[in-house]
Order: sequence, then structure tokens, then C-alpha cells
Amino acid sequence: EREFISNLEDSLYENERFTFIDTNKTREINSEEIKKHFNNKRLCFDLTKKDLQTGLLKIYNQYVVNTQETGNSSLFLALGMLEWLEKRTIRSPIIFIPLEIGRKGLTTFEISIGDDEPRVNATLINKLKDEFYLEFPLIDDYLPTDEYGIDIKKILAHVEEVIKNHDPSWSVQDTAYIGHFSFAKYLMWKDLEEIDIEHLLKKNPLFAKLV
Repeated sequence: EREFISNLEDSLYENERFTFIDTNKTREINSEEIKKHFNNKRLCFDLTKKDLQTGLLKIYNQYVVNTQETGNSSLFLALGMLEWLEKRTIRSPIIFIPLEIGRKGLTTFEISIGDDEPRVNATLINKLKDEFYLEFPLIDDYLPTDEYGIDIKKILAHVEEVIKNHDPSWSVQDTAYIGHFSFAKYLMWKDLEEIDIEHLLKKNPLFAKLV
């Protein structure tokens, strides 16, 4: 839900650190459990323990390689997903929050806020402007802020308002992904789920979806 992803961004900008917990895909985890884990600085993933550990290890290893070789991180928390239609339905991330990831022992990984600036998916926004003549005045020059960082709710509500006026079948989904995003190489309007997320975790870098 939007309140959750907004609170997550706020907590990161308050320099909170989060570890991860799996749901083991055996039952539905309810919102109260998610909130309890969140308050204890644990993020829930709808994955088995093995798949979560495999995905996080890949994310961590890629983070180490990138920072050592280039001095930069490509690890981001992607908040909000635009589901829109071109020739097919596409799901594109909207906001990127920079992350760092550390390792505590063999199986525990921890994320914190990174040094880069938060950003919107400029490639997506520019495509929507150029091809659909949509305008996003609230986020053209600067991202709106609140007392903790950027104002996630205001940004997503603005995108929602713009796209609903264009096509009511388009929607903004309140999702959160952790993954490596190469802004130089990756067409960010490409569907994140062309490959099943669990398959992506096992076979290819590097995305993990929060519950």
C-alpha cells in the first residue's frame, strides 16, 4: 500500500537499516504481520527462504563488483509501478531511491540509504511526454519533498492524476522492488515482469519484490 512504501522511504532517509525475511510462500501474510516486521526493521518478501537468499546474494555480489570497479552503485529501491498500454500492457517503475547493501554473517543482508539523489524514471516520463503528449509539471524540475526526503505520496498521486486523464485503464500500483538498474543500458519502460520474478532471481540478476 502507498502508506507502507512512503514510510519505507521516510525510514531510509532517517538512516534506518533494514534486514529481510521470507514468507516461505506457504501462506498469506497479513498486514499486521508486515507492519510488525517493518517496525522491527525487517522487510517481507513473498519468496521461499532459498530464493530470497539466492536473490539477495546476487544483489550483494553485483553491488560489490559495481562499487569496486566503478565507484558507483546501481542498486535502487524502485517505488511505484505504472501499468500502461502501448502495444501490450507494460509495467514500469516510477521512483528510484539509491541503496547500499551490507552483509552481516553468511545469510543476513542489510540495506540503507545510498549517496545518490533520488530520481524519477526520466526515460519513462520523457517517453510519455513525447509519444502521448502528457505533462508532469510537479516533477519537471525538482521532486516535491517532505520532512524526511522526497514526498512519495505526492509524486505518485501526481502521476496517477495525469495518466487517469489520458487513459482511465492505466494505473499506478503501490509496489516496491529492490534491484540493480543500469540507466545507461536499460530501457526503463520495459516490463519488469517479462520474466517471472522467481525465475529472474534464480537465473538472471537482480530483482526482489517486497510484499
